[in-house]
Amino acid sequence: MTRIIDVSPRLKRTQLPPADPALDYRPAEPSLLGQTNMLLLYSAVAAQMTDEPSRIIELASATGGEGTSTVARELALTIAGSLSKPVLLIRAINDLPLRPGLEAAAYGRIPLEDAVETDLQVPSLTTTTLSLGGPNAGLLFDGDELDRIFAQAARRAKLIIIDAPPILSDVTGIALSRKATGVLLVVEAERTRAPIIEQARKVIETGGGRLLGVILNKRKHHIPGWIYKLL
Repeated sequence: MTRIIDVSPRLKRTQLPPADPALDYRPAEPSLLGQTNMLLLYSAVAAQMTDEPSRIIELASATGGEGTSTVARELALTIAGSLSKPVLLIRAINDLPLRPGLEAAAYGRIPLEDAVETDLQVPSLTTTTLSLGGPNAGLLFDGDELDRIFAQAARRAKLIIIDAPPILSDVTGIALSRKATGVLLVVEAERTRAPIIEQARKVIETGGGRLLGVILNKRKHHIPGWIYKLL
């Protein structure tokens, strides 16, 4: 059964500004409001991966604009900051970044150490981009180089989080799901309809990925909070 994890009560008040895909991926500090839900989310996911030698989680949505990058950043910052676990946050993009990313390390142009950047405020967190557009698209289909660099990265980080493009509009998310231990599907509450979510689930599983759960984001409270506490 797919687990539904609601992260919206906290994240809806701590939305981070969207990152420019052409810029270095540098998250801000984790918000105190989101830490509790992110720790619960991580516990739920880790319980499904107890036997996995490496943990690579892909976060993706069915369609664009559902808050995937916000959830990915908040999760990475919380695990690296609150739990002091080494985390590598990868943003998969189709543009060329301003500096070489994981794709350059995968092709052997630079060492992995030069492709990642340590967060100055959260030393347990490293970030990088993975450009899979243009001449780098071959990494998706001839996966030996990508497998090698992910294995190398997994020796440095307790957890790798991939912030992937939408599943139903970009083949990148589907291809990366085969490389990940599992996929968390980010769904914006009251926006994405059940048939779309089901279609995304089928695409992930048909493509060889494993769906770990659904993250319900931006859920709206239509009755006062004090009434919710009585329920």
